Amino acid sequence: MAVLAAFSLIYLQGLFDQSDHRKAIAAVRMLQARPGTPTFGGYLASSTKGAVTFSATLLSGCAGTVQVDAHPESGGLLSFEVDLVASSVEPQNGAARRALEAYRAEVGVPAPQPTPTESPKEGPDTPAP
Repeated sequence: MAVLAAFSLIYLQGLFDQSDHRKAIAAVRMLQARPGTPTFGGYLASSTKGAVTFSATLLSGCAGTVQVDAHPESGGLLSFEVDLVASSVEPQNGAARRALEAYRAEVGVPAPQPTPTESPKEGPDTPAP
């Protein structure tokens, strides 16, 4: 009985993982700079002039983070980290960053500006500037 229960749990976890993989790949492929613009997956296929294969690796099932790699037929690797909970897609290598910047430029959407970091608050241990 214990073996059957363990097998059932492993089987169910595999189904959850497969679902996360599919959702994360779809998040990268269907990413849009704004509503009505072409998808990032469509842009990749047209800009690389060939098929793009996607693969996914679960980074954290609890946190809902998945690494998605795009493999253009022409070569190269674009890596993204997808947060399924926050619905965010972040490039993880230079090729992915450049591809997203080129996509945004093509559809006329400026790249997001980095948020300036706050300086540490002055206190007894922090010298004034």
